[in-house]
Amino acid sequence: MPASTEFPTVRLTSESSGEYLRRVARSLTCFIVLAGGLFAILSGLGCRSVAPVYDAQVISATERLGADADALLAQAKEPFDRHALEVAGLRNRLAGMIKAAQARGRGNVGVVAQWELIAQPRAKGGQLLGALLDEWETNAVLEDPLLKHRRAIVREAFKAILIVERDRPAGLQERLAMEQVYGEQDPALPDDPGEVDAALFEGGAQ
Repeated sequence: MPASTEFPTVRLTSESSGEYLRRVARSLTCFIVLAGGLFAILSGLGCRSVAPVYDAQVISATERLGADADALLAQAKEPFDRHALEVAGLRNRLAGMIKAAQARGRGNVGVVAQWELIAQPRAKGGQLLGALLDEWETNAVLEDPLLKHRRAIVREAFKAILIVERDRPAGLQERLAMEQVYGEQDPALPDDPGEVDAALFEGGAQ
C-alpha cells in the first residue's frame, strides 16, 4: 500500500507547530513527486494519439484562471462568506476548463489529468486548488501556516499545463499567420512549427 499523502488537519491540536509543519511538508513533497510522474506518463500516452494543436485562446484562459485563483487564495484568511460567489465562479470555470480539455480528444489525456488534479476536492484526496477551496469553505477562514507554499504549488500546477500548451504544433490558422509574417518562400520559416518563437503566438512579432 502506498503511503497516504493526506494533509493533517488544519487546526493545530496538541502537537507542536514544528511537528505539524514537518508533516505537511513531507505530504506536499510526496504529492508533487506522484502528481508529476502521473502527468508525465499520461502526456506520453497521449502522444500516441493525435495531439491538439496550438490554441492561443486556451493559453489565455489558463493564464487568467491561474492568476484569478492565486489572487482569490490570497484572500483565504478572510471569512469564506465574503468570497463565496467568487469561489463558486472559480469552480465553474475550472469545471469548464476540464470539459474543454476533454473535448480536444484522446491526445489530450495528460492535460485532462492535470486539470483534474488541480480541481480534485479534498474529500477525494485532492491537495491543490480544489482542496484549498474546500478547506476554506469548511473552516470559514484558512489559517494553514503553509498557505503561501501551497499557493506556490498550485501556481506550478498551472504552469505545467501552460508549458504543454505553449509547445503545441501550430494548426492551419497559425501556419497561415506565420506565412504572412515570414513569407511563403522565406527560408527562415521553420519546417517544424514547434520551433517558431513563442513571441509570435503571443503577439510579440512586429
